[in-house]
Amino acid sequence: MIFGPMTEQQMTDYLKGMDGLKCRIAERRDRLYRQVETLEECIERNTFRHPEEGGTAAPPGGGDKLYRIWKKTRQDIEREIGDMAYQFMQLEQEEEKLAYVCRCLDMLYLPQRELIEELYIQGVSWTAFAREHCISIATLGRNRRNAMNSLLELYNFRFRERGEKDGKHSKAV
Repeated sequence: MIFGPMTEQQMTDYLKGMDGLKCRIAERRDRLYRQVETLEECIERNTFRHPEEGGTAAPPGGGDKLYRIWKKTRQDIEREIGDMAYQFMQLEQEEEKLAYVCRCLDMLYLPQRELIEELYIQGVSWTAFAREHCISIATLGRNRRNAMNSLLELYNFRFRERGEKDGKHSKAV
């Protein structure tokens, strides 16, 4: 897990973009899967074709040139595999962080979770929320602060616990 503890401002920004983040992660995963090609497809793409017969033609220059072509093809394939693996690893970390934040939200008391979901994720205005729930803006501010503190406490608990064991804290991302 690469991500680390968050401040209130970082959590606020993350929650505000969380709804769109789910869609972006799904689109990115689909795009990455479409880019994946099999070894046969990559070899097919990198071989020379004889125009009349459709078969593979040896380029002029003999075996030495074939070896260089094969080696370059192999290096290209290995580089592409490395790039794709790195992109999938980053995507997995983003999904893990999103799932962790969702688990922390699920652990909150229902009124706190509803407040955070409506104010941050859905973007409902404070006045509309206060009017809908028949509470004052000051009460809403206190409830919001308590809900955010509870969420941050749940979220950062894992990192605080690990930091006490290791004697250090992870760097926030």
